[in-house]
Amino acid sequence: SGKGLHVDQRPESNVGKQWQGRKLFAAWPVECEKVMEECYGEVFSSPTAKQMKALEQATQLFILEAGDLFLFNGQMPHTALCLPGELNV
Repeated sequence: SGKGLHVDQRPESNVGKQWQGRKLFAAWPVECEKVMEECYGEVFSSPTAKQMKALEQATQLFILEAGDLFLFNGQMPHTALCLPGELNV
């Protein structure tokens, strides 16, 4: 499960804590309108070629683990995806 690509409606900073599990987080610059036009609302669970191209333009791409804190501008296009147990790289 995850949250589709979006921009928060309120122009505020997002501060939070990952309480359990892992989450993949991606964000793009505020001015990255093309990514929003092409992928708005989409969940990147099994990325398509279009979504992979969008991920190449992300300026922030990281994995949050339990206990991690985060801070980012909610006006940046962003998406999150919950990850299963163990990671195999």
